[in-house]
Amino acid sequence: MKSVSSEFQTFAARTSRVGDLEYLKKIVGAPPEHGSKGHCAEISYLADLHLPQNTLEQATCEVNFACWRFGDLKYGDLTELGFSKTVLLLEAARWHLDQKLFALKLHYDRARPYHVSLDLVANLPDPGHPSYPSGHAAQAHLVALIMADIMPDHRMVFLQDASRIAKNRERVKLHFPSDTEAGIRLAREMTVALKREKWFRISLKRATQEWVSLGGSKGLLK
Repeated sequence: MKSVSSEFQTFAARTSRVGDLEYLKKIVGAPPEHGSKGHCAEISYLADLHLPQNTLEQATCEVNFACWRFGDLKYGDLTELGFSKTVLLLEAARWHLDQKLFALKLHYDRARPYHVSLDLVANLPDPGHPSYPSGHAAQAHLVALIMADIMPDHRMVFLQDASRIAKNRERVKLHFPSDTEAGIRLAREMTVALKREKWFRISLKRATQEWVSLGGSKGLLK
């Protein structure tokens, strides 16, 4: 693995002890082996993937999750708009997801696409941690699935934009498609697991009530 930050090493060493790693491995599955037919197909796919300027600008902004957009709703604006209970719910859920995500990253230790192929050049700075599973795919889909429970009528908006956020990471050559798919599987499993927790169900109810009391989507989702 290349360009691994000391911050990641410290965090991953701690989180690798959290939860049942063997169970998580069954959920996401292993990435294609280096040099395998599937691995080579992914490299070819990424090499042919077009990167429009507006997509590069989106992906650059989306390095910071505060810039993520779902419809016309910007994640980073939720607090200012008064959705404090929603922010608390999403941040707690993302924290729990990160424990699992980075344990898996440390275990699989997969190099980024541009580290294994001279045909690929990253369009954004190296994140400093392994590629598999994709953190952006996992986190964006976790947020989308939770928000879809809060506002079921906008489910497709949330999921479509989560997919866009994840796919943009492929377009800038930071992730293989299998990284994205594994991140989505992890997000789905994490959402199910969180719903078993009493604190999450209570927080989800409070967040849902908050959107009702503050006037629904306030025209932020179209």
